[in-house]
Amino acid sequence: MIVKDAEMPVREAIKRKSEKSGLLANNIKHFRTIIISELSQIPSKQLQKMRKVLKDIKIIVVKKAVLSRAIESIKQKEQELSKIEKLKEYCDKPFAVLFSQHDPFEVAAILSKNTIPTRAKANQTADKDIVLHEGTTDIPAGPMITMFGNAGIKVGVDKGKISIKETKLIIKKGGKITQDIAEVLSRMDISPVSIGLKVKAAYDKDAKGIYFNIVVSKEETINKIKTAGMHALNLALHINYICKRTINMLMAKAYSQAKTLSNFIGLDDKVKTESKTENIKPDDVKKSVPDNPAENKDNQ
Repeated sequence: MIVKDAEMPVREAIKRKSEKSGLLANNIKHFRTIIISELSQIPSKQLQKMRKVLKDIKIIVVKKAVLSRAIESIKQKEQELSKIEKLKEYCDKPFAVLFSQHDPFEVAAILSKNTIPTRAKANQTADKDIVLHEGTTDIPAGPMITMFGNAGIKVGVDKGKISIKETKLIIKKGGKITQDIAEVLSRMDISPVSIGLKVKAAYDKDAKGIYFNIVVSKEETINKIKTAGMHALNLALHINYICKRTINMLMAKAYSQAKTLSNFIGLDDKVKTESKTENIKPDDVKKSVPDNPAENKDNQ
């Protein structure tokens, strides 16, 4: 009886692994995109929030051995999924497997858009500029005054509360957050860091391709497209390339240049006329016109 009781948990664990492996294999068959996303920076509470937000994306947390078993079972039946085995190379840290009917780049854009703000920790990178504004906080005066000072923030005391004396940018986007700054932000209930799932590796069954470390930001992509469009338009105008987008501007440009050229030519003619007039001397006029027309007739 003792041996049987000891074997029960082992058998239950094997059964759960087998069931999860079968679930993974079934999802691999029916979803277009299979993604490996790292979980090392995402607490379980935030992961649960993401499950609710990312309704079109199925998230399953598994061990590497379970995923390997599922992939092997799929490969034996469907040879076209042979590339999917490369996903196992990106399972060295705690991970989740994501399934979606969208292509990997669409999934990356969705994940980038749906991040969750969280409190900062020492040595994390700030996602944005962090500014503390002038004014009285809700933090009681005491040991935290030293913490504010260590973070480079000028403070005083107002009615027993810590008061920030001047608005200050305490850390720029991309900068490392120190322990003192992290503590100050935490006490002020400021969450300057956004966490979310990222595409570490992805397999697209439709394209039969595998992709790695995809990062797609909708805002950044739109800004890049706008900038590229402006540069393309400037080049088209510079080389006088005619299309629907440039025709009106090129005609306006041509009209302006023609008008400038016309004014220049008119001014040049006027200058030449005045110059000729100035070069004619009064004596020359007298010589060219006889005083007595009759005498001139007789001479002829």
